[in-house]
Amino acid sequence: MRPEVIPVKMGEIGFSRQGSLACYALGSCVVAILHDRGLGLGGVAHVVLPGAAPPEAPAPGRYAGQAIRRLIEGMVMRGAFLPRCRVYLVGGAQLLDIRYNGLSMGEQNIASARSMLKAHGVMQELREDVGGARGRTVCLEVATGQVTVGRAGQAPEVL
Repeated sequence: MRPEVIPVKMGEIGFSRQGSLACYALGSCVVAILHDRGLGLGGVAHVVLPGAAPPEAPAPGRYAGQAIRRLIEGMVMRGAFLPRCRVYLVGGAQLLDIRYNGLSMGEQNIASARSMLKAHGVMQELREDVGGARGRTVCLEVATGQVTVGRAGQAPEVL
């Protein structure tokens, strides 16, 4: 029997102790992943926009500021020990030639996610597959902590 794959859509945060957490068709979005290998717990935040959510935002989890804070809080509430967690960032591609202050949306998302992880003290064992011009799909196998990244036209790779 195949393990359950739980999709984490844009602006969502997912947690699991079994199966896999997956984010599909990432463009400029960034996925932040925390995995507590001792507890067998994984958490994924599918970040759409950089910075903090404005007060009237209908979906604050779409913004790096709130999404990563909620990811970290959710892991701790479920018993994770942050110094033991592996941290991954995936995505942030530049698919369109649109820039703000010299940075593409993907670059802004990467910078914002890194900043939030650093502000919360969870940069240990950071592994990344970010930037570039190709979209990605990412999957965390919770039992092992293995993170697999796939790109169109290429075989998936373990990060």
